[in-house]
Amino acid sequence: MTMACEVGHQYGHSQDDTLQVFEMHGAKYVNVDTTIFEGIMKAKSWNLTSSGFVDAIVVTSFLYDASELFSPNHRGKFFTVMRDPVERSVSLLNYLGQAKWERNYDPAFASMTIEDFVRSGKVPNNWMVRWLSNQRDGLLSEDHLIQAKEILREKFVIGILSQLDKSFQHFEKYFSWQIINRPFRKKCVEELIAVGANRNPLPHQLPITAKGYEALVQQNELDIQLYRYAEQLFAQQSTYFDGVPRPLVGTLK
Repeated sequence: MTMACEVGHQYGHSQDDTLQVFEMHGAKYVNVDTTIFEGIMKAKSWNLTSSGFVDAIVVTSFLYDASELFSPNHRGKFFTVMRDPVERSVSLLNYLGQAKWERNYDPAFASMTIEDFVRSGKVPNNWMVRWLSNQRDGLLSEDHLIQAKEILREKFVIGILSQLDKSFQHFEKYFSWQIINRPFRKKCVEELIAVGANRNPLPHQLPITAKGYEALVQQNELDIQLYRYAEQLFAQQSTYFDGVPRPLVGTLK
């Protein structure tokens, strides 16, 4: 399938004035970056989903904005891979302090402790609840957490990073991806699970102190509750996927 993601604006394609598909390393991409708001608006103006030009996987954090790309006649199906919020925050600090190729790379992160990271104001605050409830700024309440939980329950096929192998089996069944009987694709999936596609070796990873850990917990209190709920949803969805010989497209709302 064709992917709409950050690759869409690379290699000069940010200057394109029409919808195009290009190939790189054997994969197909559409020339819009749906990981940023401006890219979503461009995709909408080019009728990405209704053009019939591409059958795309749209990668984005802008859930509400990206939903405008779809319609009753051109529906989307959501899937996601969830990660422990504290673990995610630590990984983000170490990664963005070294990943020079990333948009948000900051060399200052490389020498920060977890406590410094929290004090800097740059640590994500309940990032997942904010994006799922569309409350990107301001205070969060229990209502926002409830809304985020309901969206996960009703809309998403849930994956868990620590159970990526099983998560991918769920995706494969739900979306009818033909992988098992295609050796090249099967090998690709196995390498993704074993090695990862965007994993950093983190040669200078800083230790986590008890104080730093507690500071991250405070910043992610609602996200931690949401993650525990996602683990429950993953277990519930597993009862549908495990041992079921046919795809379950249409089971989720």
